[in-house]
Amino acid sequence: MKRKDTIIMIISILFIFIVGFFFRAESADLSRIPVDERAQYQDQNGLPYMYDMDSYYNYRLTSNFINHGYLGDTIVNGTEYDVYSSFPQGLPMNYPPLLIYLTATIFYILNLFFEIPLIYVCYWLIACIAPITGVIAYLFVSRINNKYGAFIAGLLTVVAPFYFFRTIPSWFDTDIFIILFSLLILWVLYEATRTDKNYKIVLYSILAGIITALFSLSWNGWALIFYIIIFSFFVYFMCSIFLKLKITNSLKVFVVFVSVVLFLVFVLGVANLDSLLFPFNFVESSSTSNWPNIYLSVAELRTPSIIDIIIGTGPYLLGLGILGLICIPIYLKKKETNEFLNQLNWFFYIFLLIWILVGVFSLIKGIRFILILLPPLIVTSGIMTGLLLDFLSKSKMKDKKLFISLFFMILILIPSVMMVYDFNTKTKLMDDEMYDTGIWINKNTSNNTIIVSDWVYGHFFTAFSKRPVLIDGGTQNSPRTYFIYRAFATDNETLSVGIFRMLTNSGDLGYLTLNGYTGNTKETVEILNNILGVDNDAAKAILVNQYEFTDEMADNILKYTHPNSENTYIIVTHDIMLKTGSWIFDFGEWDFDKSSVGNITYSYRQFNISDGNLNTSDGLKMDINSGVITWNNKTPYKLIMITDNITTERIMDNNSDFIVFLLMNDEIAIVMDKKYENSLFTKLNIKQRNTTDFKILYKNKRVYVWKNEN
Repeated sequence: MKRKDTIIMIISILFIFIVGFFFRAESADLSRIPVDERAQYQDQNGLPYMYDMDSYYNYRLTSNFINHGYLGDTIVNGTEYDVYSSFPQGLPMNYPPLLIYLTATIFYILNLFFEIPLIYVCYWLIACIAPITGVIAYLFVSRINNKYGAFIAGLLTVVAPFYFFRTIPSWFDTDIFIILFSLLILWVLYEATRTDKNYKIVLYSILAGIITALFSLSWNGWALIFYIIIFSFFVYFMCSIFLKLKITNSLKVFVVFVSVVLFLVFVLGVANLDSLLFPFNFVESSSTSNWPNIYLSVAELRTPSIIDIIIGTGPYLLGLGILGLICIPIYLKKKETNEFLNQLNWFFYIFLLIWILVGVFSLIKGIRFILILLPPLIVTSGIMTGLLLDFLSKSKMKDKKLFISLFFMILILIPSVMMVYDFNTKTKLMDDEMYDTGIWINKNTSNNTIIVSDWVYGHFFTAFSKRPVLIDGGTQNSPRTYFIYRAFATDNETLSVGIFRMLTNSGDLGYLTLNGYTGNTKETVEILNNILGVDNDAAKAILVNQYEFTDEMADNILKYTHPNSENTYIIVTHDIMLKTGSWIFDFGEWDFDKSSVGNITYSYRQFNISDGNLNTSDGLKMDINSGVITWNNKTPYKLIMITDNITTERIMDNNSDFIVFLLMNDEIAIVMDKKYENSLFTKLNIKQRNTTDFKILYKNKRVYVWKNEN
C-alpha cells in the first residue's frame, strides 16, 4: 500500500470513529434538556441514568459475575439461578454471557490503575465499541470497492438511526454485537470465497466459524444469521448448475465453516444449542396462545411501517443499499468486474440478497430486527456509492470528482445525522424519583419482600432494591401478567388481594395445577376469578359444588391459590402506568373466546388551557367557565377533577359510557370506560388514596409504594 493510501486510510478510520463516538457522547451531556431539569436525570455521582431497563439487568448480572464468579444469584443442583426474576420459582440462567465477560474484564483492567465504579464501565462501554463497527465496515468495503464507497459505508454504519439509538452511552445491552459480528462474518466469508489457495480457504473458514461461535455467546438470535449463511450456500449450489459456476472452493468453505460452528456450539453448551434449534424462540410467547400476548405492548416487537423502516435504517442507507442490490448483478456480468468490484463473486451477491430478504421478513417480528437488515445494506450501499463515483470519474465531470464526491457524502449523511441528533431530546424512563424509590425499598423493607408492579421497572428493582419481582422485562410474556393486570382492572378489591396472594406465594403453580385438571384456559381463568376473591372454605365449596372437583383435587388447587402462610409483598405504581393504562385494561379484560383485546376506551393526554378553554390532541374540549366538556363531541358520564388532595366529581350524562379525569397539577386528562371508575388501577394510579386493603407506605412525585394491611 502506498504511503498516501495509508494516510488516507488512517484519517478515514479516525474520522469515522470520532463521528460515531461524538454523536453518542453528546447524549450523555443531557444538553437538550433544560439546565434546571438535568439533575433529576442524574444519579448521585452525576452520571445520567440508563435509558433502557434491560441495561440494569445486564448490570446486575455483571455485578454477580464480579462478586461470585457466575451470572446467576445462586446455584441450585449445579444450575445457576436468577432468583429475583419471576419469583418464587426463579429462572435457570440461559443468557448469552459475552457482554458480561467483556465488561467484567475491562472493569478488572481499569481498576488495576484507577478506582472506577462498575456502573461507569457499563455506561460507556457500548458507546466506545459502536464506532468500531464503522471502522470494520470501512475496511471490509474497501476490499470490495474504492475508498469513497468504503468511507460512506463506515459513516452510514455509525449514524444508522436505529443502531445509534441502541448503542448510545447507558444502553448497556447486547444489540451492539448483532452488527459487529455480522459484519465480521460477512467479511471473513467474503475472503474465504474469493481465494483459490486451500490453506487460506481453511483458515478463513475456521475464523468465520470461531466468530460465529462467539456470536452465539453474545445474542440468543445468532442462529438466524447461521441459517442465512447455510441457506445462501445451498441456493448458490443450486444456481451454479444453471450458471455453470465452480463450487469446489465454496463447498470447502461450507464444510469447514459449518463443522467448526457446530463443534464449538456443542462445546460451549446447552444454551447455545437451544438458540440453534429455535432461532426465534427468544421473542416467542412462553405460554399457550390463549393467554394474552404481552409482546403486543412492547414497541420494539411491533411490526414496523414503511416509514419506521426508512427512519430506522436511514433513508440513504436503505435507498443506496437496495439500489446496490439491483445494480451489482449488472457489473458482475461485465468483463471489467474486477475494475469496479474487485473480485466480488456470485456467491457473495447471493449471500447479500438472501440476507436482505430474510432481514425484511424478520421485521414481522418487530422493529428491533432492523439490526439484522443493516449489515448487508451497509455493504451494498457502500458498493453502490463506489460504483456511482467510479462512473463519475469516467464522465465529463471527472475534473470535479472530489468536489462532487464531498457534496454527495455530506448529502447522504444529513438525514441520518438529523435523526440521531433529534434522539437526544427524548425523555428517559429513569429519574431521581424512581431511583429514590428503589433505594428506599432496599433500606426499609425486609429482604424477602416481593415487589408487585407492571414489568417496565422490574429489572431496575432487582438491581437496586435487591428484592424479587413477579415480572420484569425478560418474563413479561406469561400468564402472570394477565393476572397482575386483572388485579388492577377489577373493582373487586378482595379479588385483587387474592390474585396477589396466589402469585407472591406459589407463582405459577396455582393456574398451572388448575389448568392441568381443566385442560381449558378459559375455564381455568373463570374458576380462578371466582375463587381468588373468597376465603378457603368458600373457594372449596365453589370448586366441589359448582365445578365438580373432588375434595382431593380441590385441596391440591387451594394449597397454591389459598396458601396457609403468606409472603410479604408491596405494590409499586408509577406515572408511566397512566400512559400504558390501555394495555393494563386490554390484557386484564382479555377475551379468552376470541384470544384478543376487547373494545376498551382509554386515552391519556397532556392538556393545555388557553383563553378559558381546555384542549387535548385527542378531541377533549372543556369550557373552563361554563364547565361544559366533551370528548369527540360526546359528553362524559362523569367529570372527576383532582387538585392536590381535593377531588371533585360531577355527573354529566347518565347515558354516557365513559368518564373523564383531569389531573390539574400535572395537566393530564384521562378518558376511560366508566366501568373502571372504581378499579384498583384507578384507586392507586389516578386517585392515589388509601383503599380498604392497600395503604400508602411511601410516595414521591412519580411513584407510590403500597402495602396490603389485611
